[in-house]
Amino acid sequence: MLDMVAGLPEGSPIQAVSATEDVEVARVWYETLTGSGVEGVVAKSGRSPYRAGRSSSWKKVRHAETIDAEVVGFTGAAGRPRALAVRLPDGRVALSQRLGAQLAAQVAAALVAVAARGTDRPC
Repeated sequence: MLDMVAGLPEGSPIQAVSATEDVEVARVWYETLTGSGVEGVVAKSGRSPYRAGRSSSWKKVRHAETIDAEVVGFTGAAGRPRALAVRLPDGRVALSQRLGAQLAAQVAAALVAVAARGTDRPC
C-alpha cells in the first residue's frame, strides 16, 4: 500500500498516514505534533480489525484547549441539554459544541439541582 501511495503525483489528496503499534511512539506524536496544527491521534485496539466507515473501536484523542467560562444558558430541555451558552472571559457569549450523552447527563443533574434550590446561581 505504501509503495502505491508513494507512486502518486505530488499534491495528490491521497497520502500515507503514519501508524505505530508502539504506545510510547504514539504518545510522542501526540505531544509533539500539537504545534503543527495536528488535532490529535486516532487509536484502536490491535485486535480490532479494520472496517470501513465509522466504528466504535476507533477513538480520536484530541488535544484539549480549555478556558474558564460562565454557563449562562443551554439549548434543549433541562433534562437533556444539547449545548451550553457560555460567557467567555472577554464578555462574549458563545454556544458550546453539542454535548455528548455522558456530559449532557451531568449537566442535566446540575440544572435539576439548581432548579431545586430555586436559584440561578451555578452549583
